Parts: sequence; structure tokens; C-alpha cells
Amino acid sequence: MKVGIFFRKRLDNIIKTSKSIISFLESNKAEVFITKDLEDIFPYLPIIDFDSYETTPEILISLGGDGTFLRASHYAVKNDIPVLGVNLGYIGFLTNVEEEEILSSIDKILEGKYKIEERTILNGTLLREGKEILSDIAINDFVIQRDPSEKIIQTSVFINDNRVATNRGDGIIIATSTGSTAYSLAAGGPVIDPKCKVYMITPLCSHKLANRSIILPEDESLTVLISTKGEKTRFINDGMNETMLIDMDSIKINISTKPLKIAILNKKNFYEVLNKKFQWGL
Repeated sequence: MKVGIFFRKRLDNIIKTSKSIISFLESNKAEVFITKDLEDIFPYLPIIDFDSYETTPEILISLGGDGTFLRASHYAVKNDIPVLGVNLGYIGFLTNVEEEEILSSIDKILEGKYKIEERTILNGTLLREGKEILSDIAINDFVIQRDPSEKIIQTSVFINDNRVATNRGDGIIIATSTGSTAYSLAAGGPVIDPKCKVYMITPLCSHKLANRSIILPEDESLTVLISTKGEKTRFINDGMNETMLIDMDSIKINISTKPLKIAILNKKNFYEVLNKKFQWGL
């Protein structure tokens, strides 16, 4: 089996754990591949090249917290492979395997004893004067947000070309059901079971008390029109990539036809995980 390893080399404990995992994989005759940024740690291992079948893994193992899992998931979605999340971070809400379960879980992966859970993700396209500036995906959310040093901004929200809301405030979050427990939750948005194929809009510090989250079905498309008077405004996907916006930019968002595939070993009840990680409902 071809297995890819993904982590961010910030902590010594993750590097140490990754070496144990790679040793275990190699002892079980698995082919191990790494991302290019890890070649200084593992110079003897081949680099993942998604343009070549020989160096494309069958599964990607993410070592770290939720941020690392999101980065690994972008690789996985764009190349249609599943990702297994190992929690070596703080909360690890998105990951499925805890540190003490690592080797036994990888053993199950090598034996093919896992299931695939598909999660809804978003496509987002930034248009400027009718021209496409960028297009990307979001596993958790897209965020349109004023710079902290600036005044409030205005966003106009259209669903299937029908204006439904105008928000004056710090911006808005467009989140997946998976992302409903991330930034959107902190901004007052609802919790959505990740099995639901929906997405939602959550305003950030709106000056209208009536502005609340809106949940959209999978077949609805969303357009956000930006109105600024020179205020610095940012477009961010999954807290990773940031693009500065200008007045009259528009962003089109819809649910992608390509899902995120998560390798699941032991199915955990979503609401039990909420209780364990967030003390939700207690």
C-alpha cells in the first residue's frame, strides 16, 4: 500500500512520532511517501508527486491538530484520495485517531479495515470586473473580513441572484457543516451535523440585530458583493490563504461536486465528540 505522510515540522514530538510511524509502515511492507517540505528530515524517502501514479499515495496520514488536518485535506481533495487524521494537537475535533491508538489504527488501514466518510466542501471564486482572480476550495469556511485597523465593511448577499441580506459589520463567514464547529460557532452560528449536505452564512459583529445565520441547501448558489470605501478587506479560506479585496469585488460560492474523503476506523458519535471536545450540552 502507498501511504503519504503529512505534518508541519514545528514540534519535536511530532517528528519523533512520525519516525515511529514510518518505521512501522516500512516494517509492514508499505511504500511511504512524504511532502517536499519534509525531505530534509527524511532524505531517503520519495516525494509525493500527484502528477505521477507511481508517487501518488492511496491514503494520506495527517499528524497534528485540526489546522494540519485542513492543510492535508486540501491535498487529498484535489487528488481524490482519503485522509486519516491523527490528533497530536490541542483539540483535534476533525481527527479520528488519538496518539495512543496510532499503530493499531495504521495496522487496520494497511489491512483495509476502514470506511470512507464523505464531507461536503465549498468552491469559491473571486471575480473582479467580471474576470476570475482566483478559485479555491474550503473544508471549513471562507471568511470575508475587515482588517483589524479598519472601519466596518458592507457585504451584500445574493442567493440564486436574489438579494437576501445586507450586512454592515466586521464581515461574514461562509461555512460547511464540518466548519460549523469552528469560527462560525465562535461567531454565534449553529452546530450542524457533518452528515448534512448544507452550508451557511454567519455574520461577524453585524450592526443589525436581525442579521443571523442562514442555512442553505446544497443546490443553492451564493454570491457576496463587497462594498468598501478604501477599507482593507480580506478573503480567507480555511485560515490559510489570504487575498485582499477591493470595492465591487464579488465572490461566488457553492457546494463542490467533489467531497472530502475521511478514513474512518472507529465511528464516533458526533454528539459524543461535541461533549468530549467542547463540553457541549453539559
